[in-house]
Amino acid sequence: MSIQEIFEILGIGPTRDEESIRAAYRSRLTSVNPEDDPQGFMRLRGAYEEAVKYARTPEGEAVNSALWMEELGPEGEFLRRLADVYGCLPRRLDEAEWSGLLREPVLASLDGGEQAKWGLFSFLAEHYRLPGRIWKILGETFGIEENAEEFKERLPEPFVEYMLRRIQDDEEGDFPLEKLSGEPQADYDGFLQLFFNLTNRERGDSPEQLREVGEILEQLKQFGISHPWYELEQADYLSRIGETQRAAEMVRGLIRENPEDDRVYMSGAFILGVCGCGDEAGELYVGYLKRNNQTVRGTYTALLSLARMAVIREDWKSVRELAGMADDLRSTDATEELMKQADDALIDGLTGEEQLTEEQVLLLAGCFVHGKRTGEGIGFFESHPELVPDRADFYEQMALMYREEERYWESMEAVKSWRSCLDRDAGGAEGLAGPENTAGSAKNLRSMAASLDLEGRLWRDIYYEEKRAGKLPPEMAEELSGRALTACSRAIGLEPENLDFRLHQVLVLKDRNAWEEAAGQCREIISMDDEAYWAYFYLQEICEELGQDQEVVNLFGRMIKIYPGHPEVYLRALRVFKRYGRYEAALDVIRRAEQAEVKSGELLVEKIGVLDQLAEDEKDWKRADRFAANVIGWLKKSKAPRWLLAQAYLKRSFLNDSGGKHNQSKKLGLDRVYAEESLRLNDSLSARYALGRYWIEYGGRPKMAYLHLKICEKRGMDYDRLCYYIARCHERFRQWNKAIAYYQQALEKNPEFSGCYWRLGLLYKQKFCRVCQPEYAEKALYYINLYDEKFGESAESFRRRADIYLRMGEYDKALKEIEEGVKRDGDSDMWLLRGKVLRAMRRYEEAIGSCEKSMTAEDLFGKDDEECFKRVFQCFLRMGQLERGAAYLENALDKDIDEDGREKCLESLTYLESTAGRYDRALDWISERYGSADLTRRCCDDWEREAERMEEVLDIWLRFRENPGEEILEKCTQAAALADLAYADSGKDPEGRALACQNAGEAYCRLGQYDTAIGYLKNAWELACQCKKYGYYRSLTRKLMETYYWLGDLEEARAFGGLYRKRMESVYEECDDLGLSVEELMTRPNMESRQTLYNLFCWAYYTGRGDQARRYIGLMEQRDMCWWCDEDGCTEFWEARGLLAMLDGSVEEALAAFRKANQVIWLGINKDACAAIARLLEESKET
Repeated sequence: MSIQEIFEILGIGPTRDEESIRAAYRSRLTSVNPEDDPQGFMRLRGAYEEAVKYARTPEGEAVNSALWMEELGPEGEFLRRLADVYGCLPRRLDEAEWSGLLREPVLASLDGGEQAKWGLFSFLAEHYRLPGRIWKILGETFGIEENAEEFKERLPEPFVEYMLRRIQDDEEGDFPLEKLSGEPQADYDGFLQLFFNLTNRERGDSPEQLREVGEILEQLKQFGISHPWYELEQADYLSRIGETQRAAEMVRGLIRENPEDDRVYMSGAFILGVCGCGDEAGELYVGYLKRNNQTVRGTYTALLSLARMAVIREDWKSVRELAGMADDLRSTDATEELMKQADDALIDGLTGEEQLTEEQVLLLAGCFVHGKRTGEGIGFFESHPELVPDRADFYEQMALMYREEERYWESMEAVKSWRSCLDRDAGGAEGLAGPENTAGSAKNLRSMAASLDLEGRLWRDIYYEEKRAGKLPPEMAEELSGRALTACSRAIGLEPENLDFRLHQVLVLKDRNAWEEAAGQCREIISMDDEAYWAYFYLQEICEELGQDQEVVNLFGRMIKIYPGHPEVYLRALRVFKRYGRYEAALDVIRRAEQAEVKSGELLVEKIGVLDQLAEDEKDWKRADRFAANVIGWLKKSKAPRWLLAQAYLKRSFLNDSGGKHNQSKKLGLDRVYAEESLRLNDSLSARYALGRYWIEYGGRPKMAYLHLKICEKRGMDYDRLCYYIARCHERFRQWNKAIAYYQQALEKNPEFSGCYWRLGLLYKQKFCRVCQPEYAEKALYYINLYDEKFGESAESFRRRADIYLRMGEYDKALKEIEEGVKRDGDSDMWLLRGKVLRAMRRYEEAIGSCEKSMTAEDLFGKDDEECFKRVFQCFLRMGQLERGAAYLENALDKDIDEDGREKCLESLTYLESTAGRYDRALDWISERYGSADLTRRCCDDWEREAERMEEVLDIWLRFRENPGEEILEKCTQAAALADLAYADSGKDPEGRALACQNAGEAYCRLGQYDTAIGYLKNAWELACQCKKYGYYRSLTRKLMETYYWLGDLEEARAFGGLYRKRMESVYEECDDLGLSVEELMTRPNMESRQTLYNLFCWAYYTGRGDQARRYIGLMEQRDMCWWCDEDGCTEFWEARGLLAMLDGSVEEALAAFRKANQVIWLGINKDACAAIARLLEESKET
């Protein structure tokens, strides 16, 4: 049929709405009677099935299987034969038909085999009513179990799970399709679907429910198909509507015709009981129990039904016996309820009797034990000692009662009395205490074995009682568990076939950590009974303890076939798969538990984590997060333990990881919120670890992170990532040596932890950049290279090596590294670093080109327009191309650059124009940048920015004019007025106000007016002390030291010199691993030696330590230029030479040195040298 024909038969237009299709089908059914028009009915049913298939097939795919079959060649022929076999019931049930079908050559064809195979299973996904034996043939032919994952990729997963169940299960309880009768090509699938809809309905006897049942039975009748189970449903319906005589007659006939069908037999007996034929029903149940071909289900049902009949007769002893036998087969709520009812009735009856026989006493004791009324039982027999018989079976019950009440020593005494009776009954002085004695009856031997087993259990109870009380030293633990082991071993010796005794021995061996012996005993039990579930259970636990992961998984597969309902079995297998990162397999374990209807909060919580690991996109993540929310809601509603709810919150915390790649739509910080809730519920190491990781990775609060992580460490967490995150905290505290130590600890635990090599390389690079000690460069290169060797080269490694070589002054190596880095990843930062290297090599044009590429790179990583313009400016300045440089920067202002880049452009234009002597143009650029170059009024709201404006305006006279003239005095006065305003301002910006005062003070120092300068510098110091961290601390303490020196106040100069020196030395706090003093570190050769020695020289000179100053300048003269310097000389060196000449009174030599300092400086003039020249000239005039 075509699509058009299908929907014409249904009477609607083509649609993929299944509800509309079903409604149309139901509507057409009312006008098509299968008895009057069987062909029309079959045509309608066929159209309905094809329409449903069409609805479930995505648009664009082939949907009409009949049409598809007609269009294909051998594949279509094969599928047509498949449809013929399935459509005819006798052929469908014939194994030979299926075997022949599966031998068709097309299935082995290279061209069409796969298409035919998947066409077969696509058909079966819609037409799956086959006997189990046929599914087994299909499973063996196509390896469905072995290739389940491939089938799940191709077919609906529920259908694949259904196939697996049919292949794996035995056929007990399978619907007997062979008993269907009707026309060979009748609609058996439609009949079965409707039949199962009926039998799966919730049973009820309300008028509405009975009416609906009657309607369904009438619809089933229209199919023209019969089956004993269908007729049984008819009889049940008749019994429920009061037609009991007809129902009973139908049932009797069905039982006569189907005597071996358990469902007919048992349900029939039940219906007879409902119809008032209780004696007849009872005879049927008794008769069933005498049969040789009983099933477990049938026997259980017969015993339970007889027990219920005994309840009606109030024959409580029979109730107890029958329900007990049923419970031995299958322990259910129904059997437990009946036994409890019987126990209570017998206890109430027997305790009210004045006289009891020994047998009644024994029955009463048994009821007290089974009915969990042991305390009452002990009290009864203690108050009626005359009733106590001196019998082994009574003492057995008393021992059980005492044990239930945790009166273990009294239970032990009862066991001794029990055993004494057995010895007496055996008639020998030796009794039955030794397993070697074979005297006495088999019953007494079993009882002796039971007494020994109970003794072992009591020793184990005492062991755990002492352990809970904290009174179990190792020697006592060994003694108690040893006694337990001896007792249960003797029990096994007497009754080696008793599996319960052997399982008890497994528990004792576990207590003693004798894992291998326990495993051996479990395997022995399994060899005796391959369905001994608890032996598998304990063996799986032991294998997990021994790290035998594959065995844990193998046992899981065997156990769930025996009993699929224990959650711990699934959890153990789950833990194995998680350990190996096999999350699909882990999810399959959880799904199996769900199919087995295992109720476990732990499995639900574990599923959150598994779904998290399997999420491939945001859609998956959202689904997982919704599931997590539902699990938490369910756990709250069911009042789950706090620790389990805490675990669920923790899993959701991991799911909402702020760095997660799939959860972009979530609110950042939810991982912290959930982890904090987890910690509130249960103070676990995992929650603290999660919070520590959050605060260091994303929260920006290393102290909070450190608090949680150190608690984890103190409580014994020994985890490589814990060390890693503690190291990250120490990094943030600038405690680099501690950070390095923790990274190395992490590597000891996990030598393949790539992040540690990465961070160690970075840390040593940072230490090198900070103090320029060559050992740190070597260490950094070692870890960077080691990372590349272990995990493969990365562009970042080339970047880091280039930066290190640049700072080492090895420019050729630096260029080689950065060229390779640019090839691998030409991001903004890589091009900028290349520009820095080329500038240091004095290849200025190439450096400018690299900076341009940095600003226009597609990959914006490390983009820094400000730094780029700084390097471009330096290049033009060193080339002396001031006009070209100005034009370049001015043109850049019209381009799309960030605010920092624009600021640097304007600053560079100011400096270029000042260098060229175009001071008015320079002032224009200052006005462009700040809004005004006029110092007579405050221009910027922010004091720090206002201070920067003051400095730039003053620099035009102080830094770029060797003879600033009288105009500078006016500018200094204007700046001083602004500084006074800043000092008087009571705003919240002490740092900006301090800088304004400092700039005014430094300007007066340049003019040699130290008396005025010191006032502003002291104001700056006062404000700086109010700051948490003053960014210009070192320059301020130096300037105060210098000013007090020139004022002749050596004491104050030394006071500030001490602060200046301390700040210099603080850089070396993390260098104690080199084993050198700070003085040695600061004076040893490196590529920043000149700068460091100059700072030391200033400290020594301005604190009156002339000899040390001479030593420092001597070392300075021996050292190379600093790594960043491409000037023709060192301005700091010549400045220092001039200062020493002043100290020696050599005026001409000093003047020459200071003038040399002005000549070699890279930008403008040396302000300190100019101040010194002015001072010398002034002193010369005075002289």
